[in-house]
Amino acid sequence: MAGAGQPVVLVHGLTLDTRSWDGQFATLAANYRAIRYDARGHDKSIRQLDTPYSLSGDLRGLLDALGVDGSRNLPHPPRCGDPGEN
Repeated sequence: MAGAGQPVVLVHGLTLDTRSWDGQFATLAANYRAIRYDARGHDKSIRQLDTPYSLSGDLRGLLDALGVDGSRNLPHPPRCGDPGEN
């Protein structure tokens, strides 16, 4: 997370991780509160196979923990699934 202002969440694509946003992160952080994270089971995050979860639930939990009330979510192109869906 970096920057200040309107929160923008960078959601990586299906076999990727936060590094997929390296080229855009600094530019976005200059104007927004840029937030990127590894979805469960990608790169530095773990996936517990015995625990039910949803991608949207994980994102909501992250935003709640950061105190973010509203944000704009940018899925990684090409669109690899809507971050609002499981």
